Amino acid sequence: MRWLRRQVESIGRVSFVKGTVKRLSFAENGNILGATLSDGSNLHADLTILSAGAWTPALLDLRGIVQATGQAMAYIELSDEEAAELSTTPTQLNMSTGMTKHAGCFCIAPPHPSRKIPFPGNDRRLFWKMARHGHGYLNMTTIPHPEDASKPDITISVPCTNPNDPMATQKIPQEATDICRAYLESVVAPDSPLVRRPFVYTRICHYADTASGDWLIDYHPKYNKTLFVATGDSGHGFKFLPVIGDHIVECILGRCPEEFKTKWCWRDPVPYESWPGDGSRGGRRGMILDEELAAGA
Repeated sequence: MRWLRRQVESIGRVSFVKGTVKRLSFAENGNILGATLSDGSNLHADLTILSAGAWTPALLDLRGIVQATGQAMAYIELSDEEAAELSTTPTQLNMSTGMTKHAGCFCIAPPHPSRKIPFPGNDRRLFWKMARHGHGYLNMTTIPHPEDASKPDITISVPCTNPNDPMATQKIPQEATDICRAYLESVVAPDSPLVRRPFVYTRICHYADTASGDWLIDYHPKYNKTLFVATGDSGHGFKFLPVIGDHIVECILGRCPEEFKTKWCWRDPVPYESWPGDGSRGGRRGMILDEELAAGA
């Protein structure tokens, strides 16, 4: 991401503004004027592109269209010798156990000893990441209606993060800890010391889920082509970083690839309970993060 930022800055055509968007700015004629930041300043544009990942439903009423879900992630620390021994281990995703136990868990390939990472701060160490790609946790929160203050408040799932310290560790539910442990045991020998090694870092990673698992890359039908929305990663966002931007630009220009027009277009709301998903998720659906944290307290 740092490399990509440098490439964008090098062209001299993009200005980066650091701030938190409080709300979109709405004109009386129904157009979007830009965005208002938390410090009260305003950004104005003829076309606003909203690509806020799992935070998108906090800026638009996307109930039944996009839902923020949280996935548990955990890291164990490796010695140089352990990392060398595991260096040929591939990234693994367990899709073989149906809807039970550790279905949908994955391990990211361990780093080579020569590639220590600063995590957190400047302390360069070696970590092995595992996580669950399941239906996730909901963090239900009541907020003012994001598009019309005169309408009743809405209750939606929003990310549970610390934006002031995104690298701060977060507690994960005990059921997630147990599942990650069980998955780790299936990846390495059951008697390996790694199986019971304490997690040095845990957090909740948030997806912007859609009913089918397809992206939402389209103009909002309500705002006269002054608002374009690009979201709905459904947990597949980062791996598409090298290519998805080109497709978003093509869609903005009205040149959406024919094979994706019906997949990425604006869609009608569907009750979350009946979302079919993309078939890659495991575990329980509809878990509430606070409830699961309390259950393991």
